[in-house]
Amino acid sequence: MAVGQLYQYWFGLGNNVEEAHIAVLVPDKPSDDVVRFLREMDIGLFWFQSGQLVTNDDWLEHLTGES
Repeated sequence: MAVGQLYQYWFGLGNNVEEAHIAVLVPDKPSDDVVRFLREMDIGLFWFQSGQLVTNDDWLEHLTGES
């Protein structure tokens, strides 16, 4: 459901779609299948781990405080 909602928002951006970067935030790390699916769809991923925001996407690390 999150992917469909993201694409609806992306579609609503109109002419600025080339500059759009989309990502989802989930409470826990999803399964490897979901991680692979989101990566294939070029959708970023955030989740919480031990109370910290983390990601597996290099282009999002600056938003997490990860080194």
